[in-house]
Amino acid sequence: MRVLIVFDVLCLVFLFVQSYTSYQTLGCPRYTDHPLTGNYSLHIERHRWRILHRLQRMHSPLVSKIKTCMASMKIHMVSLKHPKNHIVLGFVNTRCSNTHVYVTMEGVSEDLSGTLIHECTHLALQSQDYAYIHNTRFKHLRGPHRQHNADSITKVIQNNY
Repeated sequence: MRVLIVFDVLCLVFLFVQSYTSYQTLGCPRYTDHPLTGNYSLHIERHRWRILHRLQRMHSPLVSKIKTCMASMKIHMVSLKHPKNHIVLGFVNTRCSNTHVYVTMEGVSEDLSGTLIHECTHLALQSQDYAYIHNTRFKHLRGPHRQHNADSITKVIQNNY
């Protein structure tokens, strides 16, 4: 009996250590909320529910997945400085979570609706960033790259709601 209890405890410790280290090795940093999060949280939530209301008029399997994502995602406003000074509006880490969306101050002030939809395409549809709408490469995307590009999907959704 004691051997089984000790074995169970060792297994639990091993699982805890394994899950913690695998979380760290997956590159899952813990971001701290931006100091102005409290000031903007109501603004962000209004945008989320406005998008959901508009998406109710659209009926397709793709949009249905976006609606589910939009309703269940946890939005965090964070401070982030890109190492190459690129402007980051928002991001997700699909290896770590399929519900957490991180929005920067630029993402809140630029196009919050577009940023939230864009990040939901990554979470719900496993889209990629082959090109952003403001890049010259965007208009030259064809075939699967265009179909699975996050900004292409975002543009279609925003043009139809």
